[in-house]
Amino acid sequence: MPLYEKYVGRSRDDFATLEDLQKNYKVTVGDDFNYSYDVVDEIARQTPDKLAMLWVSNEGVERRFTFEDLRRLSNQAANLLTSLGVGKGDCVMLVLKRGYQFWYTLLALHRIGAIAIPATHLLTAKDYVYRANAATVKMMIITGDGDATAISATVPASVAKTGRATLPLRYAIAGASSADAPAITIDIAGTAPARPLQVSLDSRGIELAPGTVAVLVDANGNEKVLAKTALASNRVSFPIENDASIKIVNRGKSFEDVRENDWFAQEVVGYASARGIINGVPGERGALQFQGNAAASRAMFVCMLANLEDARQDQPASAFTDVAQSDWFANGAAWGSENGIVAGYGDGSVFGGEDPVTREQVAVFLMRYATMLGLDTSARVQPTHPDAGLTSQFAADAMQWAVAEGLILGNESGMLNPASTATRAEVAAILARFINTQLA
Repeated sequence: MPLYEKYVGRSRDDFATLEDLQKNYKVTVGDDFNYSYDVVDEIARQTPDKLAMLWVSNEGVERRFTFEDLRRLSNQAANLLTSLGVGKGDCVMLVLKRGYQFWYTLLALHRIGAIAIPATHLLTAKDYVYRANAATVKMMIITGDGDATAISATVPASVAKTGRATLPLRYAIAGASSADAPAITIDIAGTAPARPLQVSLDSRGIELAPGTVAVLVDANGNEKVLAKTALASNRVSFPIENDASIKIVNRGKSFEDVRENDWFAQEVVGYASARGIINGVPGERGALQFQGNAAASRAMFVCMLANLEDARQDQPASAFTDVAQSDWFANGAAWGSENGIVAGYGDGSVFGGEDPVTREQVAVFLMRYATMLGLDTSARVQPTHPDAGLTSQFAADAMQWAVAEGLILGNESGMLNPASTATRAEVAAILARFINTQLA
């Protein structure tokens, strides 16, 4: 049944006069009718990708919003407004010019039962005062000539020295794109910290998609994903070395070969693709594939770690005799060797980059990486998996650490499979657990 029939029924379309229309055309809505919930959300449920709004800037730049976009954005805005004390019956003045933010803010106010008062930006200060007093306005949301999405916070020097800071930015909402996300300017008081400062933002109960990452924006507007962005306990955490402008964005990608029932579909794919842990492989038709069940190689895993460290791309040649400078993994191998992540086979001269990486090798590489970062790697537990005894001697200590930290888990049969080849999805999941538990 079309949605409108829920409120107007199968109305006639042959009204003879205006009086006939007024008398016989009935719209029936309950006392609890809410346009945002009952109309926008319902359309988003039925046809989430249906175009709801086409917005064009003064410069001719188009932005398209689906009903699902408006549902999500208005929900986030409603949570923000509620956290700031706006409730049912409160009057909120909106002076947002032609900004697309006006429309989902309007829906947000409908959601919480607040009263929206749209107003022109040509008002004078006297006009604002008069309207605020006359209508008992609870809040004004006003934009200047630029974008109304800027937030700032200062980290005191005493807090910066601890290496961790939790900022009370309750309104730092993650955006579906950089254009949707507010810019967060973080100033570190005093001198820059000796080591990266781990900054945490509370999501205020808003569910964070696995692909949520912090994006560093430089003075020229260039953006760089902070691959070590951790998600834990409704918080997004990321490292910064100096004053920074940050946006929190969902950068998760989709891949043509990922099915809904794949164990890695919901949590791993978005997380890994947003951080560049896995970028995808072109399929036969050119579309990117995740290839989660394909084997991961030693070179692939070491390069993943190098990418997390943003290792420079002009590393000196490594001492590995089987690595040519033209190999796609040459820089990763050199970085891994220089930082003690990979020692090589036998006398240490062979990298074996194209060899499949085993789960126990992953544990060894990861523990060495944690040591390089200066993390506490003292945790140990004796694995109780039926096949734990098959772990090679060189990897036993690292596997005990990885199991103790919850980084490497058993499969659905309870097996550890230490000598089995790790798949692309498995190493991505292990790195996701590492970032979220060890770097948060």
